Amino acid sequence: MPFSTLTWQILPWLVAPGDWQMALDDWLLDEVRRDRCPPTFRLFTWQDPGLSLGWHQDPPLVDLDLPIVRRPTGGRAVLHGGDLCYSLVTPAPVTGDRRQTYCLLTQFLRSAFQSLGYPLSTGCDRPDRTAIDCFAHSTVADLQLIDGRKCIGSAQLWRDRTILQQGSIQLQPPDCWTQVLGTPSPPALSLAIATLATSLINALRDSYGLSLNPGGLSSADWEAIDDRRSRFQVD
Repeated sequence: MPFSTLTWQILPWLVAPGDWQMALDDWLLDEVRRDRCPPTFRLFTWQDPGLSLGWHQDPPLVDLDLPIVRRPTGGRAVLHGGDLCYSLVTPAPVTGDRRQTYCLLTQFLRSAFQSLGYPLSTGCDRPDRTAIDCFAHSTVADLQLIDGRKCIGSAQLWRDRTILQQGSIQLQPPDCWTQVLGTPSPPALSLAIATLATSLINALRDSYGLSLNPGGLSSADWEAIDDRRSRFQVD
C-alpha cells in the first residue's frame, strides 16, 4: 500500500487570500504529522490574482501591483488567478526516494487529466534555482502536455516523515503573466473547473484505493491558522 492509512479527509473548497491558503496548508502538515487529523486533500482558488514564491526564493526587485506570499513548499514563482490549486498532506510512503514520491503523488493528476482527454507526462528538466517562473521549466515534480508545455507545477515540504504537496493547475493564465514574470504564459486549457475538480477527487480515490470523508475546521482551528499567516506574507 502506498500510504500508511487509506482513510483521508477532504476539506471544503476555500476561496481566500494567499496568506490564509499557505497558513492552512502549513497547519495541516503539523496536524497530520502529530496524528491530530487524518491525511487531507483540498482544492482551492485565490480570492484575487497574486504571486506566490517558493520558500527559499527571493522577492522580486520590482514593485508589483499584486499581493505576494511565500509558500511553505519550494519551487519558483507562480502567478495565481486563473488556476485551480490543490494540496495534499500525507505520511510519506514507506519506501521510495523523493523522485519516486513525486511520481506516486502525481499519479492521480495524470489519471484525472487522461479521463478528460489530456494525457500528461512527467517533466525531465533539471531544477533551475536561478529561474523566476515556476512554469518556465518542467521537472520530475511537474506534469506537461504531449507537446511539452507544462500545465501543472507541484512542490513538496517534508517534516519528519510527513509530506505537504502543493500544486497549481493553470487553466486560464492571467493576461499579465509575461509582464510580471518575463516568460511566456502556460497554455490555456478548455476545462470547466467544476468538472476538473470532480475528476481530481475521483482519481485520488481510485488511484490509491482511498476512503474519502468530508472534513471541517473548528473556530479554534481557524484561530491557530490565523496565527501563522504572518509567516507567509511578503512585505
